[in-house]
Amino acid sequence: MARPNPEESVVRTPTIVLAAAVACAPSLADEIVVRNDSLVDGGAVNVCPCFAASEEAATWLTSPCDGNIVAIQIFWRSYFGGAPQVIEDSILVYEAGVFPRPGLLKAELLAPVLTDGGLNEFRYEDENQTIPISIPVRAGETFVVSLRFFNSNASDLFAGTLASDNDGCQAGRNTVKVTGNVWQNACALGVSGDWVIRAVIDCSSDPTGAVCLPDG
Repeated sequence: MARPNPEESVVRTPTIVLAAAVACAPSLADEIVVRNDSLVDGGAVNVCPCFAASEEAATWLTSPCDGNIVAIQIFWRSYFGGAPQVIEDSILVYEAGVFPRPGLLKAELLAPVLTDGGLNEFRYEDENQTIPISIPVRAGETFVVSLRFFNSNASDLFAGTLASDNDGCQAGRNTVKVTGNVWQNACALGVSGDWVIRAVIDCSSDPTGAVCLPDG
């Protein structure tokens, strides 16, 4: 991973969810977006054209409920805008492990297509959008969501890449796997904000036990 240069990477951009990624996905009242970043619509982001192929950027998140991860959101942006779509290696969900190294792999979503200009949301395991994402989590469980790069974008300001917010890097929440399979604290590497990688958790559950009525 090339060291980020925050002075050259700040852009202001809307945090729209790209419609092409979520056209078939309804918004449910029991879904909660879990995130570390503070990015709001129209806010500034730091883009990081600093990744080599096979490197990963990851965020450590905590579930507010017993439920299932049903979507992953990733903010993808180039410095100038208008970069072509790219297919990266995978989105990975890990158990927490010991910071900065994640634990065991919980799920792997292969070949995500990322579009420049805002939040990309992924709700299916397959490109035909027939297998919904459903990754169980427990209330208070910390898990790690990571983007593994297939394409190198180091020092390429025209390339789309992962973005972070613009108000500081929280300790214990952002990591990077650099060449050599070594996990490191992203803040210590000079990343100046929190990665905009989010999980959407469905917190709905059917009641069980003696209080249930016959009609459910």
